[in-house]
Amino acid sequence: MLKERIWCPAQATRRSAVWMLAIATLLCPVSAGAQVTGTISGYVRDQGGGVMPGATVTVQSAGQQLVRTAQTNASGFFDLQALPRGRYLVTVEMSGFESQIRKDVEVSAGGNIRLDFELGVGGLTEAVEVAARATMLESRTATQSDLIDDQRVQDLPMNGRNVVALAGTYAGVTNIRANQDTSDGRQGPVMSVNGGNQNHNLFTLNGSVFTHFNQTTGFNPPPPDAVQEIRIQMHNFTAEYGHTAGSQVSIVSKSGSNNFTGTAWEFHRNSELNARSFFQTRKPEQKQNQAGASAGGAIVPNKLFWFGSFQRLWDRREAGSSQTTVPTDAQRAGNFTGLSTQLRNPVNPITGAAFTNSAGQPCIAVNVINPGCISPVARNVLDQYVPRSPDGTFVTLSPSPRDHAVYMGRVDYHVNANNQLNAHYFADRSDSSSWPGNVNYVQQQLFSDVDQFGISDSHIFGPRLLNEATFSYLSSRSGGGAVTQILPRDLGVNVDLGPDGRGMSLSVSGGINLSYPGINAQDYESWQVKDTMTFSTGNHTVKWGYELIKAAFEFNLALNRTANFQGTRTGNPYADFMVGAFENATVEFGIADHSPSTIKHQFFVEDSYRAHPRLTLNYGLRYEPFIPWDQLGGRHTSWIPGVQSTVVPDAPTGLLFPGDPELPERLTYSDLNNFAPRFGAAWDVTGNARTVVRGGYGLFYQQVNGETTHAAEGPWRGTTQLRQGRIEDPFGSLGQVEPPPESPGRFGCSPIDRYPGLRCTEYPLPIRTVYTDPHLRTTYTHHVSTSVQRQVTGNLAVEASYIGKIGRKLVGHNYFNAAPYINSPITGLPPSLQNVEERVPFSPGIISAQSRVLGNFFRSTYHSLQLRVERRFARTFSFSGSYALSKNMTNQPENTTGLISNIPNPFDLESLWGPSFLDRRHVVAASWVWSPQVGLGNAGLRAVLNGWTLTGLHRIQSGGPLAFTMGTDVAQVGTLNTGGQYAMLRPGMTADDVRRDHDSRHDMISAYFNTSAFVPLNEVPRGVFGDARRGLIYGPGDVNTDLAIMRYFSLMSDVRLQVRGEFFNAFNQVNFNNPVTNVSSGNFGRITGAGSGRVVQLAAKLLW
Repeated sequence: MLKERIWCPAQATRRSAVWMLAIATLLCPVSAGAQVTGTISGYVRDQGGGVMPGATVTVQSAGQQLVRTAQTNASGFFDLQALPRGRYLVTVEMSGFESQIRKDVEVSAGGNIRLDFELGVGGLTEAVEVAARATMLESRTATQSDLIDDQRVQDLPMNGRNVVALAGTYAGVTNIRANQDTSDGRQGPVMSVNGGNQNHNLFTLNGSVFTHFNQTTGFNPPPPDAVQEIRIQMHNFTAEYGHTAGSQVSIVSKSGSNNFTGTAWEFHRNSELNARSFFQTRKPEQKQNQAGASAGGAIVPNKLFWFGSFQRLWDRREAGSSQTTVPTDAQRAGNFTGLSTQLRNPVNPITGAAFTNSAGQPCIAVNVINPGCISPVARNVLDQYVPRSPDGTFVTLSPSPRDHAVYMGRVDYHVNANNQLNAHYFADRSDSSSWPGNVNYVQQQLFSDVDQFGISDSHIFGPRLLNEATFSYLSSRSGGGAVTQILPRDLGVNVDLGPDGRGMSLSVSGGINLSYPGINAQDYESWQVKDTMTFSTGNHTVKWGYELIKAAFEFNLALNRTANFQGTRTGNPYADFMVGAFENATVEFGIADHSPSTIKHQFFVEDSYRAHPRLTLNYGLRYEPFIPWDQLGGRHTSWIPGVQSTVVPDAPTGLLFPGDPELPERLTYSDLNNFAPRFGAAWDVTGNARTVVRGGYGLFYQQVNGETTHAAEGPWRGTTQLRQGRIEDPFGSLGQVEPPPESPGRFGCSPIDRYPGLRCTEYPLPIRTVYTDPHLRTTYTHHVSTSVQRQVTGNLAVEASYIGKIGRKLVGHNYFNAAPYINSPITGLPPSLQNVEERVPFSPGIISAQSRVLGNFFRSTYHSLQLRVERRFARTFSFSGSYALSKNMTNQPENTTGLISNIPNPFDLESLWGPSFLDRRHVVAASWVWSPQVGLGNAGLRAVLNGWTLTGLHRIQSGGPLAFTMGTDVAQVGTLNTGGQYAMLRPGMTADDVRRDHDSRHDMISAYFNTSAFVPLNEVPRGVFGDARRGLIYGPGDVNTDLAIMRYFSLMSDVRLQVRGEFFNAFNQVNFNNPVTNVSSGNFGRITGAGSGRVVQLAAKLLW
């Protein structure tokens, strides 16, 4: 298995500089912000309602005995900030008045607890304990945020035991990915929050950045038994928080206390307890054990505390594919007479000659393929890798074992009453193997290692000044590749791709997909230094701060070699495959290193102004200048037509490189005007925090991630695109020469007096280039929200909100050299796929039609009504439920911005406007915890019935928008992913004609929509773009219920045993995948996949 460290020589200097800065920072009395602490504030009044300045408010933590005091100001207001999360005893004292005490005040990370006191006349020795709990509403902030507390973290069922999945308890969060483990450092948690893209989120662990900035994805957090709580700031967060236009996800680990406490657990799965998925013929085998322990205590009581956890996963499972169509026995022999359509005999696109066998006979006649024309590649693939199936379908079940281990340690040190220090170390180790594609072609083995170290310290300089800061280091390494090597020549494909394990992938539209895993090695590192000051004066609480993040990434990209068969040559995808007539093939060559790095500087200032005891204003300004990502060795390019590079003088005109005087050093100008104002107001209508109206506006920037901006292209790396050749000899059949397998490193171009005007001896033409618009601007989003909250009873609150987002200058790729549908300016011949490169607007035959530019091409809007009800735990029961009605619109074709773009029409981006792929019009989410207590009956009955806890998660959501596609380059523009061009409706057809009612489940599966409403692919005129835009109709919705039941048994006075059962998709609800929407697919209109069936997990925990 590949597990070699990728090393960047330039990192040594960067590392030394950042470590020096970290040491200098920690020599000062500083601490960690980022939502790891909370606040207790409120007013102290006498029984007549008069304010009481000078009252002493003391808080003492229950676990670590931390003591903090504050004096009320002239308005009788106190504000205790930067309190570590936990339970507190709050005492208020004033000479001449009785003191008051409130116990078990729960402070959460990022929470603002409102506690008001009313003191009666008496002596200090007369202490009155107030039983009332803190109000449920936050009346001092306009931020929309949600807390997932310790009880829900521990008790709610989580499929995969990834606490990020609990974000699904809120209706405004959709499209969550929270895997049990990851095999790739960039495949961590993502989610769409209030219409944002899935990678528009910042994850932190104990205040330290826990996000991979190359693709802006999170990392998997510690197990639930090591997590105290999660807070998700979803909308209109204050100027203190940035980096992203989506959400802030703060994960806080547990910490030690004066008591030695801990948990040991094991969770077990066995396929015998599960139900199969709808299309699977049998249940996939699985035996999984997930075991671990966590514990914490005091090293020095009241002073120094420790906490640690460990979890190991052993998973031996089979992974299942979607239902796949395979050739029948007759079709394997070349007999397609069972088709209702007439096959065509394919032709050579260069000569126009029809396919024939060695005797000159046509390859296809009356839907029968001449035996002499059956491709040896097809025979090899079918005989070796594709099972026979009586009904022409099968589902692959293949072994996919995984091993995963997670470690975490934390230390908290109370230096003195004014100074607290904490540090943590986190490690994640994962190894897995799987079979990509939908047939068992080549097994891949992967590993992923993640390490993080974070340290923070808070120092109180006086009653009004607090300093907070953090330093963290994050590292992620992952990689892998094919277990066995299958070269193209082993299949019968005449391509020499070098000795480095490169293989070839083959796919048939609507059928088999032989996916060859490429070499994949990644190394990511980031450093964070952050400092925040808080100054309180009168009715103002002012914060300001600075954050530095240094990120570097090295990625050995997998070089793609693919060929696909679409049915465009014969009229049927498998007939194309049997005669070896591919639609297009891609062969990448050269080096695969991708090594971006960047520095982020972030500044902010904000004020929380108590304009009135009932009105708080939050306003601030954040500054996030964008410094472009750099590429190691300058291996990236730009494009200015007509300009000759002086750095690489043998390059074609128009291609420019770092150092050319026409462009900045990193080829993109810094974006230095990224000022983000934030404003919000919270109105406590009645003055007792039981009715709160809040609203706000903010500007939020989403900085470009590293994977989007740069990848090595010519002359270091290149791509050759082949169109409509024969798979046995892809290059020879089209009269082309194979590219060099290794990196040329130079072009060797010199002018000639014939097309294309250049002869390049070192690098094959045409050249595909990818560049970033030198004037690229940072994506920004306007957040607007208003809400009304009401605490109906002591433990029940309701809320109604409007949440809106308007995204501008969204970043993505477009093809700047796509070929218009015109006669060839070179030969005068009609347009075809073979003369695409002759028809491009810039440098025909030299700069490829696949060349693209990263720019601010896209926009989005999101509007939603959100309703919520919450009952906090009381009298054995808690409940949280929410509903979102929303509309998410965009012209961005993908929900993440990567190096590859699917642009259905590069000439008209506004034609892409429609519902986002993330759009879920209706979402209902609910969770509950119930611990019933029976007080009647005899003692034996009570012993049997009491002690149980039942919990549940419920989620219902409507389906996502469907995009109907051609499956091939009908418009003949020559770009990548041309199969994504929109399909064409028959004249007069609308969405109502596409949508159809279903008589039964079988009817829905076999024909989800009216396929006759679309023009068949062979009837669509060439050179046109279809009109079946995304969102014409929507796919199937989802309904899911997860349940858990558990019971505690007392073993000793301080030791308990918990046994529990968890039931994911408890009612075995069938949740179908979207139907196939590719017009050229043999499964067009059919549903071929579904979510998993019921999964049962049994567990035991020992708690002390």
